[in-house]
Amino acid sequence: MEYQKFSEILQAAEPCASYEGILQAKWSKIPIDTPFKTACGKKLVILSRGSWNLESGPDFLNAKIAFNDKIITGDIEIHVHTSDWKLHGHSKDPAYANVILHVVEEHDSKDFWLPVFLLPKENKLSKVSNLRKESSGICTALFNALSGEELIKFFQDAGLDRLEKKSKLILSGMIESGTRNAFLAKLFDVLGFKKNRDAFATLFQETVLKYPKDVFNTSFEEILWGESGLLPADSSAMPDQEAASEQLRLWNAWWKIRHDAGEKICWNRSAMRPANTPERRIAALCSFIKKNGTDPLPDWLKMLEGSDSPEVCAEKLCKAFCCDGGFWADRTSFSGKKQEKKSALIGRAKALEIVIDAVLPCLAALAELEGNSRAAGRLRILMKTLPAPEQNSVVRNAAKLWFKEPEEMLKLLNDAASRQGIHHIHSEYCAAVFGDCSTCLITRSFRQPK
Repeated sequence: MEYQKFSEILQAAEPCASYEGILQAKWSKIPIDTPFKTACGKKLVILSRGSWNLESGPDFLNAKIAFNDKIITGDIEIHVHTSDWKLHGHSKDPAYANVILHVVEEHDSKDFWLPVFLLPKENKLSKVSNLRKESSGICTALFNALSGEELIKFFQDAGLDRLEKKSKLILSGMIESGTRNAFLAKLFDVLGFKKNRDAFATLFQETVLKYPKDVFNTSFEEILWGESGLLPADSSAMPDQEAASEQLRLWNAWWKIRHDAGEKICWNRSAMRPANTPERRIAALCSFIKKNGTDPLPDWLKMLEGSDSPEVCAEKLCKAFCCDGGFWADRTSFSGKKQEKKSALIGRAKALEIVIDAVLPCLAALAELEGNSRAAGRLRILMKTLPAPEQNSVVRNAAKLWFKEPEEMLKLLNDAASRQGIHHIHSEYCAAVFGDCSTCLITRSFRQPK
């Protein structure tokens, strides 16, 4: 049996990740639309195996199964033993709350409420009848029938549709609360992604919406740190004098302007890279506001309207977010020791992601709000000019599903609009039907070439 590459799988945090990677590869080849039975003898049909998740959380996302003739959608978790579920702490981790099937090699625990599926042995799997072809057939045939030019246009158009869809949601926020608040809400959201989106939403409520605009604009750093709950109250517990001085500076200023205690913010640090701690994300937010203010959209829209070079606009927007870190360049928290290596709070790659995911939809919303068709047209050009951000699991999984030569196709679809188009098609079609290609409507989205 041929397995997919394990280079990224082996980065998993669990102790037996290397062998579990092999089990994940086996699951990725389990035939769909084929009758099986769970460990307790209930009927099971896998309608979609889900998307292979190379980040933290369940191993496969957005799966679809028929359990005892009932259709269920959710995530799949794979272990060597059933008991590994509790051993790895999944029973208390909200990230695993949507798991619908536990796939294991050995069923060693009867005290388990999730359906358990035992991976068939190689010799048994090869004899399973009623095998269906790999589910990539329909859309693969359509996409690979297009010329390179047609393929680029299709995915760029899909990316621009995604931009418009995002901008509509932001436009509602602008009408309701103004340009500044709508932009900051989106900025907080993108900095909170993925693990602390809810925490940053609460932080937005407790800072931007709670404090008068003039107070927040002049004391945003103290307010953000104070309301976050991440600012220690005692400088004597700091690891060095520099940290103690920074804590004391912020705390003394915060003490004078703070409101009554607000909602406690719960920060998620599970399986988190040191560079992505909540403290570093808040420090990045402070750095951005210090450099650009809290309402930079009007000036950015004027820049876009008045410039004849999309490359220059793209460079200026990315530079607005890049920050080396200063005090936070080699720290992950106030009380932790300095890191051996310094790292930027927001590097070029992350800045590009923020511009594509947050800034351009905000600018598109503002252009529509002001009826600025010239700026709106240039935004579309800018989307096609910006380079593609780094690949993520959605792009990799979609490319493997749709294209005969995934890497070559991703080299072709190498601009921001095309990559956003991949996300759009995957979200609107693949994820919408939980990967069950038999119910997908993608063939109606464009005509098959003659």
